[in-house]
Amino acid sequence: LFFYFNDKMDLMIGLNGSFENRMGGSIKYIEGHGDSLNSYFEDNQTQRISSQLEFKYKLNDGLLDVKNSFSYFNRTINMPNYIFDGTQNSTFTEINYSIKRKNLEWITGFNLFTDQFKEIQLTPVPLRSYTQNTIGALVQNTWDVTKRLIIETGLREALVVASGPVFLPRISILYKWTDNFSSRAGGGLGYKTPTIFTEESERIQYKGVLPISPENNKLEKSYGLNWDFNYKTILAEGKITCSINQLFFYTRLNNP
Repeated sequence: LFFYFNDKMDLMIGLNGSFENRMGGSIKYIEGHGDSLNSYFEDNQTQRISSQLEFKYKLNDGLLDVKNSFSYFNRTINMPNYIFDGTQNSTFTEINYSIKRKNLEWITGFNLFTDQFKEIQLTPVPLRSYTQNTIGALVQNTWDVTKRLIIETGLREALVVASGPVFLPRISILYKWTDNFSSRAGGGLGYKTPTIFTEESERIQYKGVLPISPENNKLEKSYGLNWDFNYKTILAEGKITCSINQLFFYTRLNNP
């Protein structure tokens, strides 16, 4: 839903839902004729609901932007002699303020991430329930040095309540060689909080996956560099758009 109250104030509200009941395994078992030789099955039930909200208000010298999203995710995996059942609730909230001048744009803001997972203990394994909260502050600048050179810099300070502060600078430089050809180079620091929800965990249906431990699991920290080339042109008298992109990137991970 989009609301345009006036020239200064907009509001967007969104809601998404996904519900699935998926059964796999022995055909005879699925059809209700299982026996000792046809007894394997995998029953997956998921319910996912998420919301989005964004409010924009134009001030005399800038734009106030408020964002929020909420996600509910319930997952049940039922297999012979094994059941996984848990619910994850997560939120994201950000408030930022931007000011745009002739060749400069500044964005400052604060954000909050919350992530909570609760597991129902149905098998003799340690509970994987956890709570993770992150508070952040950010500042970003885009500088049109010339018509062809644009420099974007950013800095974010995040406080992961369970793991400590993280310093995240980044820079990106764009140069437009011609109207059709441009190149961008950049780099920065990043991080990821420990989680049991990985591709490997999903593959083994979370069997034997241990809970997050502050003593054993640290923040995954990274730094990266990237460099790309972009070419775009219009063919057939404006009827066809053609673009070519080549990207080179390097990423280093610590404590994966």
